[in-house]
Amino acid sequence: MKKKVLYLVMLLFAIFLVIFYIFHNEWIESGLELAGEEIIGAKVEIDNLNLTLSPIGLEFSRLQIANPQDAWQNLIETDSVKFEMDAGQLLRGKYIINELMLKNLSIGTKRATDGSVSKEVKERAIFGGDKFTFSKLADDALKNLVTTTPLFDLTKLKKGFNADSLLAILDIKSLKQADSIITIAKGLENDWNNIKTEFESSKQKLSVIEQQVKAIDVKNLKNVQNITNAITTVDNAVKTVNEISNLVKNRSASVQNGVTTLTASVADIDDVVKNDFNKLKDMARLPSFNSDGMAQMLVGTEMYKRTMGYLSWVDFARESVESDTPDTEKEENPPRMKGQDIPFPTRGYPKFWIKKALLSANSDKYIDSSLFDASGSILNLSDNQKITGEPVTINLSGSYRNLRSLKLTGVFDRREETPVDEFNLQFNGVPIVDFALGKSDFLPAKISSATMNTKVNVKVPGNKLDVRIDLVLNNLVITLDRQPKTTAEDIVYRVLKGIDQLNIGMRVWNTSDGMKTALSTNLDKKISEEIKKILGEELTKLQDKLKAEFDAKVMPQINKFKNEAEAKINEITGGMGSYQTLITDKLGIVDNKKSELEAQLEKAKKGFLEDKLKNLFH
Repeated sequence: MKKKVLYLVMLLFAIFLVIFYIFHNEWIESGLELAGEEIIGAKVEIDNLNLTLSPIGLEFSRLQIANPQDAWQNLIETDSVKFEMDAGQLLRGKYIINELMLKNLSIGTKRATDGSVSKEVKERAIFGGDKFTFSKLADDALKNLVTTTPLFDLTKLKKGFNADSLLAILDIKSLKQADSIITIAKGLENDWNNIKTEFESSKQKLSVIEQQVKAIDVKNLKNVQNITNAITTVDNAVKTVNEISNLVKNRSASVQNGVTTLTASVADIDDVVKNDFNKLKDMARLPSFNSDGMAQMLVGTEMYKRTMGYLSWVDFARESVESDTPDTEKEENPPRMKGQDIPFPTRGYPKFWIKKALLSANSDKYIDSSLFDASGSILNLSDNQKITGEPVTINLSGSYRNLRSLKLTGVFDRREETPVDEFNLQFNGVPIVDFALGKSDFLPAKISSATMNTKVNVKVPGNKLDVRIDLVLNNLVITLDRQPKTTAEDIVYRVLKGIDQLNIGMRVWNTSDGMKTALSTNLDKKISEEIKKILGEELTKLQDKLKAEFDAKVMPQINKFKNEAEAKINEITGGMGSYQTLITDKLGIVDNKKSELEAQLEKAKKGFLEDKLKNLFH
């Protein structure tokens, strides 16, 4: 019976080995594809995977990774991919790849099938979920690029212009800040009054000390003992004055912090008033002639879309390169006199490490739908840079039929507690067939044909961000969705028709006040000047009228609050200054008296010695 059971087990094991031998490649291939999709959030397809056991490694003939932002385009496509794993480390549960080879890497190829995945998988992937992302933080700031377009139609502007109605619904933040300023000033005043009581008591002590010190008649002090007693009195006076001085300094410090806060709030309120008026202008749809406004009208919609795309790659890089080392147990302090384990620095290998990935491109085999065929290297891709001691570095270059070129370099450093990412991207000669110009409500148009050169520089130290984008579009063909309807639209169209190059500069960065954006083009000044020349006088009159209404409602209260706060600041700083001057004056008096006494003491000692010498010789 036992033999039959043994034969059955052996038979089942033999069947399992045969099935595994026949199907293992498909299983591994399917597992890798699913794992990739969980990371990318789009289709990952592997063709003809083959597992080798001696040496242990994988090879497949084709790899396609779809773009999560455009499911009908590939992020990358390769021919053969081949790598070997360190067998010794594999037995220890570590996946160490010394060299990975990717042949004929192409970027941005068109797909024959939809590369999207289910909503659930996409949300779990790096591009989904609710993790900290720069693109989410920047979204509100970038949406300012596509805000409602100002009206340049004077008839419509005048017809809908009602300053009182607009002021009634405006959330005037400057008045709210003015209220908070007065609250701060009142609290500061209470603190100051309490401290003044202490200072006045100290002031009386200083007066008594001054009288005592001035009462010392140095000239009438003839013997050493009397002079020494007087010096002791003055030393005690110095000690008391210094104690009062320290009290004033310590008590003044807390008040000085309040004064600093109040002063900063008063200084900031002018900027808040300016922002309030700019919001009122936006509500009235009054146009501005500054360059930022012109750039937003011209390319704001397109640059919002493109910048959000670049920021999604920043998020991808930050999330996909491991920041944390594997979890370890928290260190506990053992009871006194008990032993403890001393952790030594980890050496050896992380769990996952591709030391070198080499990418090649075959210029004789272009994929017609490819944007670029790239080559280069990615070094030290691991799950623990603190163990490897090496950051991830990328150095790729590419071209396509000598018509366009690509250069990408980057460093992703997780060796310290604060992650640091920096990469530079440059590609030239990329054909553009749909670059949006204008807005839906202002001269909707597009660049239907052009070649574009792009430079992107990204610096991400910790949670700081600084992205700079420079675009240069040449050989422009501009297509209008409709004919210009207003004078301003006609001006913009005439400027656009007269150019053969469009330069765009974009910057996104964060500060303690939140995300900031800056956008400009080489046409801003010209468009602004042309519009101002024709419409400037009438628009200035409307703006002046709106400003007068705004000032009449807001500025009397703002000025009142500012004057009250500034008066309180002057009172407190003046009071603290007068006390400090008083202390300095009293210290000067006691120091001078001590100097006189010390000089008198030296004189008395000299006279005493001379008298003794005379007695010796008589």
